[in-house]
Amino acid sequence: MKPIIIAAVAALMLLSACQGQQAIDITWKDHAQTRSLADEAGHYVLVHFWASWCKPCREEMPEITAWARAHPNIVFVPISLDDKAADAASFLKHSELTGVPVLMGSVDQAQSLGIRGLPTTMIIDPQGHVVRSMVGSRPWGTDTFSESILQSMKN
Repeated sequence: MKPIIIAAVAALMLLSACQGQQAIDITWKDHAQTRSLADEAGHYVLVHFWASWCKPCREEMPEITAWARAHPNIVFVPISLDDKAADAASFLKHSELTGVPVLMGSVDQAQSLGIRGLPTTMIIDPQGHVVRSMVGSRPWGTDTFSESILQSMKN
């Protein structure tokens, strides 16, 4: 039990250390094309790491997707860490999450960001700085949480 607690604390410390720092150039695959965070410079970006095999991710995805659709001025980048794009696509299709792109990331990149648990969401400001990092599912459907996210983007 203690090693799990120590690992969780270490992961939170790494994510906290990332806040306010220049974000690395996160990349992802959009079909055959490689895209990056630099492509979204000048916009707030909600980067969401998830996987179809992750139960909290599956439970959270409908709410975060609805939140993103309600805030079209914020770029939503849901990066799947599944081994196969087909697994992510199958989950999205069966969950009736139409219009959500199948964007594939790498576990190595996620680990280099200090991500040690899924889902993990990062808010990146228009200058490429991480302004907030969140590990675990969140109540995207509540007004209080939504307002706290929007407030993070007002600084």
